[in-house]
Amino acid sequence: MLKAENASSQMEVFSADDELAKESNLGRFFAILEISSREKKAKKAALQIIEMVKKDYYDSPTSDPENSLEEVCQNLNQQLPEIIENPKIWLPKFNIFIGAIKDEKICLSSFGRFKAFLARDNKLNAIIPEEERNLKNKSLKIMSHLIVGELKPGDSLIFSTVSLFDFFAREKIKKTIQTLNPEQSTEYFKNLLLENNGPVSFGALILKIQSAPAAEEIPSYKPLSEFYSTKDSMDNLINMERKTTKIMTTSFWPGIKNSLAKLKKTPLAKAKKDLKIDEQPKVALASLKTRVSSWRGLLPLPAAKKIKVNLGDGWQKITSFFKSFQKLNRRTKIAGYAIVALLILFVISLPLAGSYQRQRAANKKFDEQVTAVEDKIAKAEAELIYKNEAGAAANLKEAQMAFLNLPREKTSWQKEVDVLSQKIQGVADRVYHIFRETAAGLIDFKQIGTAEIKNMVKTGDYLFALSANGALYQINPGDKSYQPVELNGLTPTVARSFNKDNLILSSADNKIFTYNLAQKTFNSKKLTFDEAPLDWYIYADKIYALTENKILKISQPLSEAPTIIDWYNDKPEYLTGAKQIIVDGDVWLTDGGIKRFYRGKKTTFDLTKIDRGLSDSLEIYTENEWNNLYILDKKNSRLLVASKSGLVERQFVTEKLLGAKNLIISDKQEKAWLTNGAEIIEIDLSKR
Repeated sequence: MLKAENASSQMEVFSADDELAKESNLGRFFAILEISSREKKAKKAALQIIEMVKKDYYDSPTSDPENSLEEVCQNLNQQLPEIIENPKIWLPKFNIFIGAIKDEKICLSSFGRFKAFLARDNKLNAIIPEEERNLKNKSLKIMSHLIVGELKPGDSLIFSTVSLFDFFAREKIKKTIQTLNPEQSTEYFKNLLLENNGPVSFGALILKIQSAPAAEEIPSYKPLSEFYSTKDSMDNLINMERKTTKIMTTSFWPGIKNSLAKLKKTPLAKAKKDLKIDEQPKVALASLKTRVSSWRGLLPLPAAKKIKVNLGDGWQKITSFFKSFQKLNRRTKIAGYAIVALLILFVISLPLAGSYQRQRAANKKFDEQVTAVEDKIAKAEAELIYKNEAGAAANLKEAQMAFLNLPREKTSWQKEVDVLSQKIQGVADRVYHIFRETAAGLIDFKQIGTAEIKNMVKTGDYLFALSANGALYQINPGDKSYQPVELNGLTPTVARSFNKDNLILSSADNKIFTYNLAQKTFNSKKLTFDEAPLDWYIYADKIYALTENKILKISQPLSEAPTIIDWYNDKPEYLTGAKQIIVDGDVWLTDGGIKRFYRGKKTTFDLTKIDRGLSDSLEIYTENEWNNLYILDKKNSRLLVASKSGLVERQFVTEKLLGAKNLIISDKQEKAWLTNGAEIIEIDLSKR
């Protein structure tokens, strides 16, 4: 905190020391308070409020910083009218920022004009809305929101009044708090601000999250003077670096010119002066023609013009030149050869220099594209800190679009692209609540030689699995035990749950029979499907059977005279390609997508908040009175939990779902059971 004489505001800053943070088991509490007034009572009120919020936080009976900070906000709302007179007049002058950090969890709340930024991965991102709030006509409930987020080792944070950002650019602030420790950052800013003579006060807190050092390691920082001085800011250092690069780049040519100037003083140059004046141009021309001729195979030359040349005279001049050259001493000849070699190297290097410039430009463009992607990733992460998932999703989408345009020709580029891909996926997992885990194996019937599980149903506390070779097993998921069901010569092909006491099964010839769980007996029924349905489902003691162009509703299916009607009365093309039917009052179909029907008519159903579209290989599961629809997206190896309004709430991703089928959800919706070949797998759905 830096207070100016005759400042127009009262400022107080508090940050708990290490001892208090550790002993309280509540972490480090901090607060910044600014009241825009010169009155003495404003000073008194500021001190009283800081003392109150500190005491309320550390007197909290819970060790959870979020709950403790919420109590601080509630108490401040109640006590504020007693601390300040005429609250409606004072509120526009009142600004407060409080927060707490425990372990890697941060909780924040604010009222008024403050700045809060997180520096991560060389990016500076706002973690509270930056727009100035209209403080007029506010209710007395000022601390009405709480921001909760997670921090990582290496993160730097700065919380300050807006006045600090009137004097320093964001880039300078970012580099300072990332490069220096908090004490050195504070010293640096103070030194620069002391040069300002205006009546402005500054309040800020700078925090840095560090990993616990190893026993033998002691964190150290370079002296502040090695980084910056009060006169040379980071911006000056950047400009100096840019100018230095330019000077070093252009300084080669003067050296070459000096070398050529020295060559003019060699014996070869003196020998040329000894030649007759009218012979010098002729020798130079002949020499040039000889060199151009020798480079014809290396460089493209313009089309030759037809010129009449006296070959005899030209040959005589060339011969004369070489005779003169042979008379020169050994040192002069070496210098001449060196000049020719340098000229040849210079010409050869021209295309290489062009190639280098192109590569440099390509690398620069790639770096700029990578930076653009990283910026969007950082903004998405910042949005997640204060639970703005819509904003995070928007920035993530822009990052993904920019990521698709990244070139991958070079190995080094591909490595950076792979790293960015992992970063994007990490943010996407948090935005879309994606859990990546290995599904647990429940029972593997392959060990006893059973073929692939063709069908699985849930009845009461048991699962029933029907194999492709006609074996039926009763399974207890609780203790992972199972036992075969004696079929008495029957060969069921499909099993469905009728109620807690009975299964309904169909045979290859489309006949229906029941299996009573308590009595363990089978009974044939009168109902027979005229043709094998694509799929059928039981709801409210009725069978809904899906055929190529109909949905049949069968009432009293186990009676002597079942009633069959055509339930569907919408467009026939809506049923094209349908494969599965589920009923919960509405009728749900999968056909490469998901369709919903109510009273025989198609209704609108679309999924929202999903990171990518569904594949064309789906299974769904739900039950009456459930709010959620469970979607097995086989080709994308994921299980989605969505509300029946279409909002995707969670996603579970594992490779075992690639070949999975027969989705069943437990009664408490805490477990998902599926089959993969002859194995039954289980997924824990309790994570959120």
